[in-house]
Amino acid sequence: MAKEASIISKVTRKDGKGKRNQINFEGKSCLIGVDVHKASYAVAILDEEGQRLEFSTVARPRKLVTQLLQMGMTIKALTCESGPCGYGLA
Repeated sequence: MAKEASIISKVTRKDGKGKRNQINFEGKSCLIGVDVHKASYAVAILDEEGQRLEFSTVARPRKLVTQLLQMGMTIKALTCESGPCGYGLA
């Protein structure tokens, strides 16, 4: 599991110029925002250095928690925006 977590903690994303950058959230304090939809979640992560990652995942709370934990970050705060169908997450 530790090996898997270190691999997942380094996330590759494209910057505004189409270049790929690696973001390593391992050991960093992060703020997380989740926009809940029926079939998917839109997730935004901001670390203490101002690095940002946005991604979508399927609407499965346990899977989202697993993904976030595998990134190795310290979750400083998590906020969830949802309509009436998202209250079951709390």
